[in-house]
Amino acid sequence: MDSAEKSSVPMIETSLVSDKGCCRKNNEDYLQLFSFGDETSTGGKEVLAILADGMGGHQGGEVASRMAVDVIGKTYFEQPGNDPVQALKTSFAKANQAIFKTASGDPALRGMGTTCTALVLKNGQACFAHVGDSRLYRLRDGGLELLTVDHTWVNMMISDGLLTPEEARLHPDRSIVTRSIGTQSDVSTDTSAGMLPIQVGDVYLLSSDGLHDLVEDEEIRLAVLCNPPHVASELLLTLAKQRGGYDNISVGILTVREPSSIQNRAAITRETAVIPV
Repeated sequence: MDSAEKSSVPMIETSLVSDKGCCRKNNEDYLQLFSFGDETSTGGKEVLAILADGMGGHQGGEVASRMAVDVIGKTYFEQPGNDPVQALKTSFAKANQAIFKTASGDPALRGMGTTCTALVLKNGQACFAHVGDSRLYRLRDGGLELLTVDHTWVNMMISDGLLTPEEARLHPDRSIVTRSIGTQSDVSTDTSAGMLPIQVGDVYLLSSDGLHDLVEDEEIRLAVLCNPPHVASELLLTLAKQRGGYDNISVGILTVREPSSIQNRAAITRETAVIPV
């Protein structure tokens, strides 16, 4: 690859933050960024970002969320072929089986499960898979779009016309999920409809409900529109904690940049990475 071709490869600037919040003793959220491939190749690296929000007594939630991220991260890159959507579905199914088996064999972990949302960026395209009420947003041309559907009881009520979105935000049962990884022997995984083209300027944001239950979509939009990832993620975390921080809070931001826009950026923090894709 010549220098002109290499400089044209988009870069992904990322920031991942997670906090136990103001009321919980433990952090049952877990998120991680994986990358695979040769960054000197034309397509750059393949990036996989995963966020899981665990549930379960004792240490069950922490175990389930970490297992989901670890199994999906490992399984995804082991899949043959060139179909990232199918690889995600297979990875989610394997994580579900692993968590369900572990929970079934240990009374202290029985009933544990986790939400999970995963994003892949590869060769100028994106795809995702999703179970539960964590979320994936995309900011494009200044507009924020929710790409995932919450698998919750209140969202079903909204779809049936029995609740308004405003009523759902304050409903006492808003945290009841209708689908999760590991609580049943099988799980239905939502995915994107194939690969989605990415463009420079896109911002992808993963969040647990500890963030989006307390921070409005418009506030999320403005934070990521007006700030680099490491600043936006800290702003959103601080805002959720100022409003009570009743749950664990996690946010992962991945911004598609022109290489020239970040070459002279000051030293990045430990939560931040810059990856060619």
